[in-house]
Amino acid sequence: MITESLHTEKADWSAPAHDLDLNLHVGYDLELNDPPTVECQIKEIMTWFDFDKTLQAMNSVHWVWAGVKKLTINGLKEQAKHGLESVAKRGHGSFWSCGGFRTENVAGRLKLFFVVSDWEIEEQ
Repeated sequence: MITESLHTEKADWSAPAHDLDLNLHVGYDLELNDPPTVECQIKEIMTWFDFDKTLQAMNSVHWVWAGVKKLTINGLKEQAKHGLESVAKRGHGSFWSCGGFRTENVAGRLKLFFVVSDWEIEEQ
């Protein structure tokens, strides 16, 4: 079972960057007992993740990647797939983050996020 969630406080893409609260996530439901194969997970995540909306969000805040003249859907997909493959190889508890994407491996279940903004208090 694939779960997809989109959280937006402000859906107006023309809003200033500081007004956007967007997090996209596609992953497998952790309540399932046995995760599908890595290949199956990556294929489904890459199919269902909303790369169009991700590119739209990136363009609205003038997001750039070093060495990339223009962001494209194919470029986003390559980056996301690289991250998913990376955490699949490293195993449970691993994560990868680059260019706004974050991937996680939780008990063999892969997750892909695009994060515009995030904050966490470190444990002391």
